[in-house]
Amino acid sequence: MINKRRWSRFLRRALLACLLALVLALVPCPVWTPAVFTWWQGPVVIVVLVCVLGAALFETLFFDRYH
Repeated sequence: MINKRRWSRFLRRALLACLLALVLALVPCPVWTPAVFTWWQGPVVIVVLVCVLGAALFETLFFDRYH
């Protein structure tokens, strides 16, 4: 069973990752056009956010198996 401390650590990391993704999505690029945001900035931010959340969730759920 997963205890509350692990879930709180996961939620803290998830909140930090979402805030960082929001900042990265709102920061303008040096050469900003709608095409840059649509084809590069948005997808890259989303892929990085999904990877970070997946790694944090994997670490939360399978911590006991490896320690």
